[in-house]
Amino acid sequence: MGASLTYLRLLAATLLIEAPLAAALAGRGRRRDTWIASVALNLLTHPAATGLTWLAGASWLPIELCVVAVEALGYRALTPLGRGRASAIALAANVLSALAGVLLLMR
Repeated sequence: MGASLTYLRLLAATLLIEAPLAAALAGRGRRRDTWIASVALNLLTHPAATGLTWLAGASWLPIELCVVAVEALGYRALTPLGRGRASAIALAANVLSALAGVLLLMR
């Protein structure tokens, strides 16, 4: 499988995992905004993180921790979520999507 198709599969998995999870964890009245924010943030962070790890050979874990931080800040800026909930959503969503990414790459 080519790198472009692999990337698109990973991006799709990320969006399909993170946006619904973020919306579900956001709570009533905040789900739509959080869903939209999740998609927007992932369209920003996913290509950057993938490029740094694939093309620049950067270590995966520090990049992923930066992604969690950027997305937590993004949720705070784009939604009415508090710091704790925004951080928890960013962490939970990225842990699950990272695990899915590892499983997809193992296939």
